Amino acid sequence: MSGLRIDRQQCDGCGLCGQCVDSCPQGAIALEQEAEKNGLTGWKGVWVFVQHREGLPLPVSLELLSKGRELAGRLGEGLSAVLLGGDRGTVEEVSAYGPDRVYHCADPYLANNEERITARLLAGLVRREKPAILLFGATGLGRSLAPRLAARLGTGLTADCTSLEINAETGLLEQTRPAFGGNLMATILCPEHRPQMATV
Repeated sequence: MSGLRIDRQQCDGCGLCGQCVDSCPQGAIALEQEAEKNGLTGWKGVWVFVQHREGLPLPVSLELLSKGRELAGRLGEGLSAVLLGGDRGTVEEVSAYGPDRVYHCADPYLANNEERITARLLAGLVRREKPAILLFGATGLGRSLAPRLAARLGTGLTADCTSLEINAETGLLEQTRPAFGGNLMATILCPEHRPQMATV
């Protein structure tokens, strides 16, 4: 069986959610997206995906909120936390770490951190709100979810970063990570696609 390739023009009202790709039992559908190279001016702000366990935000997520605040300040833009699952207490604790906005979805289906559902939900939110930078902790979930999301969005991902800085001239996120078995530090840029994504 040959695969069916679709694009936005072939499916009226298609929001590129990828649901048809995920639900096809034969895996016969592939979603082709043209990566957006122009019009990057609409992408603003820094987002941090806040992972939690039993309603308590993980320390790496809270540390990333602090780093996110620094990056957002250098860009002169806002910082947002993305919290999927959790309750009002979780939202209040995350809010205490200073994001300008908390995106919270309390749907019970998110309690098990199912990557496909979470990636689909996040992809829709990212396409609608257009953050310039999206950061994940390099946890088991972060390392699984971030690549799924990057693939859906047609953008790059730098894994296991040890340093994040904003380039003063270009405003791009400089993502530094070990390379060649740790013998070299590589700084990676994502100049043509958004969001700029990293696990840390």
